[in-house]
Amino acid sequence: MRAWWLLTGLLITAFLARGPLYLSVFPPFEGWDEYQHLAYIIHLDETGTIPVFNKSNVSAALRPLIAAMPHSQWGGDQVKEWGALSYAEFWNAPARASSAERSTFRLYQAQQPPLAYVVDLPIWRALSGGHPLVAISAIRTMNLLLVSTALVLFAAALERLVPAFAPRVAVLALVCLHPLFFQNLARVANDGLAVATGIAGISLLLVADGRTLLTRGLLAAVCLAASVSAKQTSLTLIPAFVVGLPLIGWAHGLSAGRLWRVTSIAVVAFLLLVAPMWLWSYQHYGAILTTQDTIELAQKGSVVAALITSARTLDWGPVIDFLLVPGRAWVGGWSFLEVQKPLADLYSWSWQLLLLTAGVGAVVALLRRAWRGDRAASTLRTDRVTTAGSVVCAMVVIFTALGMLYHAVQGNAVFGRSFTNPWYFMTAQPFLLVLVVRGLEAINRWLATVAAAALAVLFVAIDLHGTWVQMPAHYASTTDPALQWSRLSSIHPTILSGDLRWLFLSLQLGALCLVVGGLAYAWRNRD
Repeated sequence: MRAWWLLTGLLITAFLARGPLYLSVFPPFEGWDEYQHLAYIIHLDETGTIPVFNKSNVSAALRPLIAAMPHSQWGGDQVKEWGALSYAEFWNAPARASSAERSTFRLYQAQQPPLAYVVDLPIWRALSGGHPLVAISAIRTMNLLLVSTALVLFAAALERLVPAFAPRVAVLALVCLHPLFFQNLARVANDGLAVATGIAGISLLLVADGRTLLTRGLLAAVCLAASVSAKQTSLTLIPAFVVGLPLIGWAHGLSAGRLWRVTSIAVVAFLLLVAPMWLWSYQHYGAILTTQDTIELAQKGSVVAALITSARTLDWGPVIDFLLVPGRAWVGGWSFLEVQKPLADLYSWSWQLLLLTAGVGAVVALLRRAWRGDRAASTLRTDRVTTAGSVVCAMVVIFTALGMLYHAVQGNAVFGRSFTNPWYFMTAQPFLLVLVVRGLEAINRWLATVAAAALAVLFVAIDLHGTWVQMPAHYASTTDPALQWSRLSSIHPTILSGDLRWLFLSLQLGALCLVVGGLAYAWRNRD
């Protein structure tokens, strides 16, 4: 126990230690839709009301900050009339006067639930007056801290999900070192709160037992309601909650009557918590699901016919490749920088091989279970609890993947192509890694440990190369390292100055060294 929680602390520290270097490189508004998410916060601040899709606009108060910062092509093209320049234009061309031809821009992120922005609002109010860049960095940092707290609960759940010590450490290491998992959180957006509360809710469900099923089930309901109230992608967690709660209770030997009562109470609590948001959405949009694709598809008429046609015409190969298998381990912000090709090819090959091997391992585990004879009651109970936890993890993964594919079909029906992104999967990513390592462990425990360790090293290489080499060159539009960091310093707060880059890099590498030292300590003191 002491070794496990020591390593948990070190791995979560390594997760947070990536923040200073990454945030000193990552420009304001480079996060996906970041100016839109910031505009949502400003709308709340100025009006005190929730914005409405197709009725609310980006506040003109954001215009000076947008004009003062460089932008990716995706983001900059949207606000070009406000004087937004690309990175190359910003650094290498004189500033131009903004046009008055178009003074307003649609707040298309208005369809998002409000909870995350309400949480961000006090930070924006406190810091934005004279230091908007500090406010942006503070919100990004808060999101990382929220998820680090959820990872503590996930580590507690891992004690039941992965009983063996080495594979358990491997799962947590993969989560804490996953590049895209981190990137999705280190931005101004609703993803940080949604991912944090989503992971916390499922983890609380997994650590429940016969004595604590009701209390932890209610806490899970609160967390998942918060996750849904922060981002609608979290709706895919509901099936795992509704089925998982009685399943966990059954694994601990509870009676059918108690399972029914506890599940009913927890589900009702969840519905009561999300009911105000759903009622508001229904009053304004005529539906409780209010993604941009859903609203615009409903305006086109026959939704079912459009979805069927879209599913038939969608080019599924590239969609599956981009979103799920092999997916993407790292995406360079709204500029969509690609992982260096040798690293990308290595990741694609290794991840697909691990998934295939884990699938074989799952089949082996099922066959092995069928061939076993009588076992002690305590062993049966432990196996049942672990299996129930794996089923909950599988439901999270399956329904999240199905939700993403449905979103891709919707996007194709509305826009003629899919706009679904791989970071939508990040709430489910830790639970997928549990299943992969468990599948490998069914073949051989050391295979699972070594394979996961190799993948973790690859994650570190992708992350460091992207953050230290690719991003500075692109965002500063120069190959001169000194000029890169000078330019990046000018668009970040002083506390994230490029002059501190070696300190930030040392902090990140030092945290990794502490993890290695913790592993050595655990190995030396193993039973």
